Amino acid sequence: MIKKLKNVALIAFTANFLACNTDSANKKSENDSLQTSVKKADTAKQSELFDKNSFKDAKLDEGAKKLAQKHNLFAMDLYKQMMVKDSNVFFSPTSVYSILGVNLLASQEKTKAELEKLLYTQSDANTAKNFYNLFGHLYQINQDTTYKFNIANAIWVNKDISLKTEFTDLIKKNFEFQIKSGDFKNPELVKVINEWVNKNTRGTIPSIIEALDPDTKLAMLNAIYMKAPWAEAFNENQTQEKTFYLKGKDTTKAMFMHKYEANLSYTEDALWQVVELPYKNDRISMFIALPKVKNQIQNIQNQINTNKIEAWEKAMKSELTNLSMPKFTIRTDVINISEFLDKMGVKEAFSGTANFKLMFDNNTSMPLGQIFHKAFINVNEKETEASAVTIELKTEEAREIPIPKEFHANHPFVFWIKEKESGMILFMGRLDNPSLQK
Repeated sequence: MIKKLKNVALIAFTANFLACNTDSANKKSENDSLQTSVKKADTAKQSELFDKNSFKDAKLDEGAKKLAQKHNLFAMDLYKQMMVKDSNVFFSPTSVYSILGVNLLASQEKTKAELEKLLYTQSDANTAKNFYNLFGHLYQINQDTTYKFNIANAIWVNKDISLKTEFTDLIKKNFEFQIKSGDFKNPELVKVINEWVNKNTRGTIPSIIEALDPDTKLAMLNAIYMKAPWAEAFNENQTQEKTFYLKGKDTTKAMFMHKYEANLSYTEDALWQVVELPYKNDRISMFIALPKVKNQIQNIQNQINTNKIEAWEKAMKSELTNLSMPKFTIRTDVINISEFLDKMGVKEAFSGTANFKLMFDNNTSMPLGQIFHKAFINVNEKETEASAVTIELKTEEAREIPIPKEFHANHPFVFWIKEKESGMILFMGRLDNPSLQK
């Protein structure tokens, strides 16, 4: 938990992805306070978080699609910083990219050049429009009632700080930011910010901060939340306890979900098996990349990049597949993204000479503050009512009976969740140990 935030506090927190039945998952939760919070927040009407007038003119044009590709390059750079962690990894590059994008639009000179390099995009007359169209496209997922999806942005500004009207107009129009004034010396502001976090993540992240340093001048927040049902649910009656192989010779027990002789998009190469698990309406999918050999993920995961992911997805074809994978929950501790950005070459933006003068009145500027990130994911069977019909088509010619592909995710794997029309990687992670919840 964050103890204090100093100067400009940029809080990028990812809400969560649940591909499960929330009620049944909550009954098994080990955290009673979180359980209560999730149930309370998740019963809120979607209309409380979704405004049909927001991003109403957004269109996924070529500029937005190119920005999605640049976003994915940043996502892989950030994953490569996180993957050295010897534990579960989960984050939303979309949440972090959104916060950094706002700062890019407020930057000048060396600071601007540094952020352009980091985000793989130029800050020009079309940049704000591209952000609007891309994030607006994601926001419009709300119109599909199959999903619960939310993107929210807010900025709290200390009462003695004045933002440029041009800047506030820009972020209101293109990012749908809520602009709020607050007294950072008043401890009650912590409660207000955490309540906003809790509401916009439907209770899955109840809080992000414990205290604010009284010298804090600005807090910028982004939340992204998604809950989606599988296109074809796992049969809960087939879920059973099995062994998951950890690093070295260690093992743990986990509850494994199964699909038998399922038609799934699948591909493989010399080192990896890759499968796609679509969510209902086929707009969003989870992809799982599983090393063919146990104890190899730390040695080969650095090979994963956007080109390899695109090549895998392009090579996929429908295959009869026997699949097993563990149910899992990852609830991250607060991640200090700033430490990773420093290793990725961001120096000027954190320095005393940082130029964000397009954000503040009176020729004022402040360096990029600490950027903190928190994420949650819960993957489960998801109860779905379904029906089936069987038909036998006789043919005179004998046909070869296909042998199902075997995909058993019983050792660490990499996964990502992608919005398919834009190609944007919304969430990404690595499961090292399904028995750990962080």
